[in-house]
Amino acid sequence: MRVRFRSGRRELGAALLIGLLGTTPVQAGDGWFSRACTRADDPFPQRAQRLLLRVLASPDDNGADFVLLRMPDGRLLAPPAVFEHLALAAPRTSVSALGARWYALDDLVELHYYVDVCAQTLSIDASALRAADVRSLTPTRDHAAPWSEPGAYLQADTQYLHDRSQDTLNGVIDSGLFGPFGDIRNDVLYDGRRFVRLDSDWTIDDPARLHRLRLGDSITRGGMFGRALRFGGVQWGTEFSLQPDVVTFPLPNLDGLATLPSAVDVYVDGNLRAHESVGSGPFELQRVPVITGAGQMQLVVTDLLGRSSVYRYDFYVTPQLLRAGLDDYSFEVGSPRLDYGSESLHYDVPFVAATWRRGLNDRLTGELHLEANHRRQLAGAGAAWLLPPIGVVSGGLVAGSGDSHGIGVQAAVEHAASRFSYALSYIHNPASLLRLGEDRPTSLQRFVARASHQVGRLGAVSVAWLDDRDAFGNRRRGIDSGFSAALSYGASLTIGAHTDVDNADNNSLYASLTISFDQRLVGSATWQHDASRDIGRLAVQRGRLGAIGWDGSAYREIGDSTRSGANATWTTPQAIARLDAEHRSDDDALRLGLRSGIVTLGNDRFWTRPIDGPFAVVTTDSETPIRVYDENRLSGRADAAHALLVPDLQAYETRQLSVADADYAIDTRLDERARQIVAPGYGGVRVRFGMLAERPTRRLLLRRQDGSAPPAGSAVTISGASASFTGLHGEVLLSAEAGTHQLDVRWSDGHCTATALLAAGDRLSTPQQIVTCTTGASP
Repeated sequence: MRVRFRSGRRELGAALLIGLLGTTPVQAGDGWFSRACTRADDPFPQRAQRLLLRVLASPDDNGADFVLLRMPDGRLLAPPAVFEHLALAAPRTSVSALGARWYALDDLVELHYYVDVCAQTLSIDASALRAADVRSLTPTRDHAAPWSEPGAYLQADTQYLHDRSQDTLNGVIDSGLFGPFGDIRNDVLYDGRRFVRLDSDWTIDDPARLHRLRLGDSITRGGMFGRALRFGGVQWGTEFSLQPDVVTFPLPNLDGLATLPSAVDVYVDGNLRAHESVGSGPFELQRVPVITGAGQMQLVVTDLLGRSSVYRYDFYVTPQLLRAGLDDYSFEVGSPRLDYGSESLHYDVPFVAATWRRGLNDRLTGELHLEANHRRQLAGAGAAWLLPPIGVVSGGLVAGSGDSHGIGVQAAVEHAASRFSYALSYIHNPASLLRLGEDRPTSLQRFVARASHQVGRLGAVSVAWLDDRDAFGNRRRGIDSGFSAALSYGASLTIGAHTDVDNADNNSLYASLTISFDQRLVGSATWQHDASRDIGRLAVQRGRLGAIGWDGSAYREIGDSTRSGANATWTTPQAIARLDAEHRSDDDALRLGLRSGIVTLGNDRFWTRPIDGPFAVVTTDSETPIRVYDENRLSGRADAAHALLVPDLQAYETRQLSVADADYAIDTRLDERARQIVAPGYGGVRVRFGMLAERPTRRLLLRRQDGSAPPAGSAVTISGASASFTGLHGEVLLSAEAGTHQLDVRWSDGHCTATALLAAGDRLSTPQQIVTCTTGASP
């Protein structure tokens, strides 16, 4: 997506700007395009006229003297040296005159010049001819991701439930191996009676190429036409999460022309997003970071003379599109899982499937989908097209054969903006058109319309209409409407209603008031009314600010039946424990949960709370425990003998780990207090916070021969160390190499000398050493 200054409704203003540059160039200081001269220039001399002119390429150019030719036809000819001064290529055609070769400045259409005959200067603006200064405003990083050394994990999520006089015990056991070879994992469910396998897979990532290969259990990528299908087999395709900083959808580009060196500011919906300094000439700002949906950008160009030009234009960005030339594809071969969660090895007949999307340009993305087994085959083609100011229009056709036949149609329009948004979608499927894993279509015909509007500071209103017919002949038609607003003192209000066109018994109303008391404590009150009952609920919730600690909530529900309950979760570096309790009018319920696991990395073993992704193993050189923070949230403590495992990292994303320098001794020097790391896709990365070699340091108490201390502030010269001074009571800080050091202490009316021994293990915490300072007369 490219936005040019000379586009759309701003063509007239841009044309005027170009005209001004071509006929009346910008006036600047130091004589560049100065119009102070009142003498008339003779643009059409009777014969070729030599002109000695100082050529100025910019306002801050001191210039250089050249001889030029003014021709009878009005052309101004320059020698090759002028174009070298301007750092430009000379025109292709030349003119022979006076025994030399000359080039006409007028042959360069976009070059502007002005001759000041009073000052004998030639001002030249060649900014339009220079190569564009291209800059990307969306940062990128090196995609080399670290690999984890080999390791393994075994973790369990167990739960005990007592409800209605029944006691059950169930859980999930998750185990796996990881390393440079990839991630191999297996999940097993225990339902209280037997063990059932859930998923077994081997994942291999290629972050540089954005490819992921998965062998074993996976889920198909249905795209616009298919459905997500759990299967066992092989899946290979693109995975954009392997480079979290990659932006897959088109972002707007800006290009313009600065006649003088300028500062460029980019504002998106009134917020400054970028500031760049550009030289004279064309410039291009690529991939301006904006939010998705419709918005407005302002480009403010301020030249070195302080003059500003403001350009405004609209944009529309949507993740439904792929940027031009980008492909997104997935290929699957395998067999669908049947009775998932209750059977370990129950599969249907084999199938193949493929989905491919490509950004044909920054406004059009196409999609193809194929899926087939020996009984049915399905193929679909569609596209998404950006049509400002309407929004994104998408649609496609899908056709089947075998026991799945017919043609399905789907179309949609979506427009998202900060003030007003709307969406329309329509799907039509014949009852005979079946996808893999379907016995009947989910919907034969479905129409959805929704809209929302931000009413200034009052809040937002929304309305939605649904008309759906399923394969059983049922039809649902209803309207959902709502209003939400942010109130004072951290409160928010939500009101909504559902109207069923065909059955009034399904109508309902609801209202919710939420208040944030502080960063942790939130309270809420909700009320819901339907045809048969009213339900009110009061709740309070306390969250955790860090990874370690406790959180919980309590509620009271009043209506046809009264119940109250509470839950609490305690998270430690080793485990997560949860307690849920509920009291009802006819019974009580209690649930206890515990999640914990064991992880190995190389030869290290850790008892840790469950991991669901990569982790870091942090060590410090300190003999005492040091607090470790993950993005400023406390994760635990580590020392030289006990490493800390920091879970919950995001694969391939940059994360900041830091230590509390207050936990170190005051004289400790750290190599780094904080470190940016890139998490591997799976497994762990080691992080060590070291300490620099410490110089021996000790506090001395100087005593003169009569037992008194030298005056405070006395100058102290120390052999092998920097100069110092005495503090109260004759205290001196000695920091130097181990060994014997001579101290020379001087004050206004006297001086003394002393000898101090500094051992290699001396530190600030070492007891003070009393040193005798022999007094002598001041020289």
